[in-house]
Amino acid sequence: MSKDALKERFSSMPAGMSLDRAIVEAERCLLCHDAPCSQACPADTKPGEFIRKFRFQNYTGAMRTIKTNNILGGACGVLCPTERLCEKECSAIMVSDENPAPTDRPVDIGGLQRFIVEHGRKMGFQPLEISGDGSGKVAVV
Repeated sequence: MSKDALKERFSSMPAGMSLDRAIVEAERCLLCHDAPCSQACPADTKPGEFIRKFRFQNYTGAMRTIKTNNILGGACGVLCPTERLCEKECSAIMVSDENPAPTDRPVDIGGLQRFIVEHGRKMGFQPLEISGDGSGKVAVV
């Protein structure tokens, strides 16, 4: 795929959440103790944990949770079928004693994850430390 084709493809991708929208969405989370969304995440990104940290304004902690548990967390925020995985298990849509009036939709976990990773990138967050002098070789399979 040419460079121009890639540029076109990504420029047509819808914009992510704003900070205000992300805060409102995180406020919808019920902060479950044993978050079913985290248990349903095959990439072990731990949505319950990063949403809790984000909600309490620990933005660096939220970014670190995503990147520590899954270095490809940024890609997951865009590509992962969250509606079939973690969002399907979101307690916000489940009726329980703690949540007698469920909402009509789950927390937008994928959208929050994308926002946190993009926000971290803008703030210069570096999830990996560069070791050595950088003169080694890397192979990608």
